[in-house]
Amino acid sequence: MPRTTNLVIILSDQHNPRILGCAGHPLVKTPNLDRLAASGTRFTSAYTNCPICVPARASFATGRYVHRIRFWDNAIAYDGSVPSWGHRLMAQGHRVASIGKLHYTRSDPQRNGFDEEILPMHIADGLGDLAGLIRDEILVRAGARRMARESGPGASTYQKYDHDIADAACRWIAAQAANPRDKPFVLYVGFVCPHPPFFAPPENFAMYSQADIPMPDRYAQSERPRHPFLDAMRRIRPYDEGFEGPGDLRRVIASYYALVSFVDHNVGRVLGALEEHGLMDSTRVIYGSDHGENLGTRGLWAKSTLFEESAGIPLIMAGPDVPGGKTVSTPVSLVDGFPTVIESVGAQHDAADADLPGTSLLAIAAGAGTAIPLAWTYAMKQYQKDRITSFLDPEHDKTGIGWHALQSQTAIGNGQLVGEGFMQGTQNQFGFLPDQFSDFPFAVFAEDWGFLGCILLLSVYCFICVYAIHVASQAKDRFGAALAIGIGALIFWHAIFNIGMAIGVLPVVGVTLPLFSYGGSSVVTTLLGLGLLMNVSMRR
Repeated sequence: MPRTTNLVIILSDQHNPRILGCAGHPLVKTPNLDRLAASGTRFTSAYTNCPICVPARASFATGRYVHRIRFWDNAIAYDGSVPSWGHRLMAQGHRVASIGKLHYTRSDPQRNGFDEEILPMHIADGLGDLAGLIRDEILVRAGARRMARESGPGASTYQKYDHDIADAACRWIAAQAANPRDKPFVLYVGFVCPHPPFFAPPENFAMYSQADIPMPDRYAQSERPRHPFLDAMRRIRPYDEGFEGPGDLRRVIASYYALVSFVDHNVGRVLGALEEHGLMDSTRVIYGSDHGENLGTRGLWAKSTLFEESAGIPLIMAGPDVPGGKTVSTPVSLVDGFPTVIESVGAQHDAADADLPGTSLLAIAAGAGTAIPLAWTYAMKQYQKDRITSFLDPEHDKTGIGWHALQSQTAIGNGQLVGEGFMQGTQNQFGFLPDQFSDFPFAVFAEDWGFLGCILLLSVYCFICVYAIHVASQAKDRFGAALAIGIGALIFWHAIFNIGMAIGVLPVVGVTLPLFSYGGSSVVTTLLGLGLLMNVSMRR
């Protein structure tokens, strides 16, 4: 199991996953994010659960798909009514803080799942983007024509906001280092760049020559894909109408690159604070974005489409127990954030979250290139995941799912050589072990009769298996032989699995112990098998 650590989540706004140095972009300079990726794992097939701000952030907070939580668009924001990972952590005594953009309904830390919200940004006036609601006649966003004019070197309120967010994050980290707590903390840092307006700090804009900026793919009118929705998007968001020529277009793209470098600079400041205050070795860091940016590809700008540039997001995780220098192509999304947060800080899973669709990125990073992450995500129920987790680390949840295994091993150890005597063990007297007569009768038997009694019991199972092999070898036909082998194998593997889970070498799987576990189906199946085995023996 991964060790428990602090967690810093850095979420930018509208970052195209391809505009990243470590993603292979030939021009963009992102040294801090590249360094983070080199020391950790980069997920190359990461996606938003909705390519607009508010629903994506609600999905990330709750670990649930948008159609389940019904925070549909930028005017229907997360209001704390669906539990978030922050709520789960606060209930267990972890400190959870947010700094920067959240885009919820309003600032209400406890309701939103935080101990404190520092410099929060939420939807405007608690109402948000009313123009984006479903309506018969879609409104034209005339402000889109200003995008070309609102680009290039220059200052913006968003730049200042992100600078202040980075300052606040550094101060918060310093305060935590000076006054550590017993339980790991989670710090969420929400930057608003590279969201437009595309004014960029002059020093970052100077990093890119407009002459080197290529035209977007399939930008020409003849190359653009046609679809009623795409045509409507181009009509109601007339960004191109503000361009006076290719120079304006290249300036906008250069400005976007510069803003990504600005985000990278602020990420570097947060990472630097962790290093300066000695927290890097005890903290995992996740960098991602709420959605991407079309950036002119196919004649589209902003987000709101399911093309890779808009629906894809950058996603990097680094820190203790995260494989370094690795890329993972397993598809992941923002809903995987919820179980990742819970696992990272060593919190307990709430039973109400058993139906969450996500999988911890720690598990996916560790199992990259195999079918394990997909099986974990789509095939296994939460109780099955809990059993495997408990098997790998019984101490992780001593009073929960790990209780069974620990009590079973304790009972077996109590038996020592000759046992406590019939009906004298703690399990018979006090019933500490759940399911003691169905899943864990071996533990009860071992405590009562000790090591010598266990040897006798194992001898009985060995005799039955050897007897089955002997009967099969003497059977008069293949059917009888196969039946005898099958019955012997059934009893053998049931005994192996039940005893294995009782002593802790196999996960708890609910397999019964032949001749000992009570319950109609188990008893009937075992006795029927033995009866058939004797019948084959008589007819050889």
